[in-house]
This record gives sequence, structure tokens and C-alpha cells, in this order.
Amino acid sequence: MAHLITASEVITIAFIGEEKISSDKIKDVSIDIAEKEFIIPHIGQDLYDALILGSYTELATLLEKPLAFYVRFLILPEIAVSVANMGLMQSINDYSRPVSSAMQNTLLQRTLKNAETLMDTVVKYIQDNYELYPEYIYKRHHKIIGGIIL
Repeated sequence: MAHLITASEVITIAFIGEEKISSDKIKDVSIDIAEKEFIIPHIGQDLYDALILGSYTELATLLEKPLAFYVRFLILPEIAVSVANMGLMQSINDYSRPVSSAMQNTLLQRTLKNAETLMDTVVKYIQDNYELYPEYIYKRHHKIIGGIIL
């Protein structure tokens, strides 16, 4: 199945500095879930399908950053904890130690916020240039002030 991003691209974009992760930790199903859960609701199925078929390469490139952070958000808990016959396990070696649940939650929330910020930028670009993307259904948000729809 085709995706908007590869595991290697996720690592390059969303795992920065000293963060080391192997591309085999990022399964195609994680990318698939991220696209379905986070990308399609923002851009619509028709525009997503056009992107998968190779249309709008510039837009596909813009979507790589938010998608990479959404994938990171999804896989971080799986990287931190593994499932074994004896239950959930957290690997610890001589050179590392586990972080607190609060720190894990902070990292997850920051990752999600980064992804949302990047996605908002892409959606604004699409809405500002909606004539270039006929598959995109522009969803206009109305304001109600004093009972009047603006």
C-alpha cells in the first residue's frame, strides 16, 4: 500500500538530535493509521486519494512534516514499552533509565502539538489555494455573534 511518507523519512523529520531509532520500529501500519486518523480528516478522502496516486507533489511534500510527527506520536508508547508473554515490559540497560509517566506524557503531548501546528499550516495553505485542489472540500467555519451567523 502506498503512503505519503516512508519510515526513513519519519526518522529524518521527527527524530532529531541524539534520538536514535531504527526504521524497522516504524511499521507501515503505523503510517497507515496516522494517515487515516490525522491526515484524511483534515484534507478529505478525495484529496488524499489524489495525493496517493501521485498528484500534487508539492502538497505531498508539505504533508510530510505533520505526518512524521503524527507517526512519532503513535509509536512513542510502543517504543517505550514492549509486550511479552509476561505482560508489558520496559527495557533498561546499564546506560539508560526509564522516565516518569509525567515526562512521557509531556513528550507525547508536545509531539502531538507539533504535529497539529504543522498540520494547521498545511490546511491554511490548502484553503488559501483551494482552486489548485479541486478534490478539497473547503469547510468554512461560521462564527455566531449575537445570534447572527457570520
